[in-house]
Amino acid sequence: MRINIYKDKMRFARVFCAPVLYTPHLIPREDVPHGWRYYDLCGTAEAPNELRALADTVRAEDRIASVLTFLPLKSGKTRRRQLNGMYELTQEDLSLAEFCEKTLVPCPEPPAEQERLSALRDPVLYGISMIQ
Repeated sequence: MRINIYKDKMRFARVFCAPVLYTPHLIPREDVPHGWRYYDLCGTAEAPNELRALADTVRAEDRIASVLTFLPLKSGKTRRRQLNGMYELTQEDLSLAEFCEKTLVPCPEPPAEQERLSALRDPVLYGISMIQ
């Protein structure tokens, strides 16, 4: 199942002390706001059903959950980062807007709104002529 990050609530959590939104559902990569990060949480061969590692992407059958954050949680060169118990799931469900308000970061616009605002800022880029 996929989630709409702009409408659906997700669980507030912390991974490596950084605030994240956690969901057991798949977050469509095309919905991830510019500048934000999306990671898959997965198990290991020894414990496939326990949250053990964070990765940019894993096979669908290995993915346990997804997290969305505005902070990098691993080096771009690293394939996976072991969690080593450095995560905390809360009982607080938040929308993306509520998460942004709680963490004091600007809330991204949904993709259609981002495109509309970009067209207004740069009409030539989007093929709209301003010459009359």
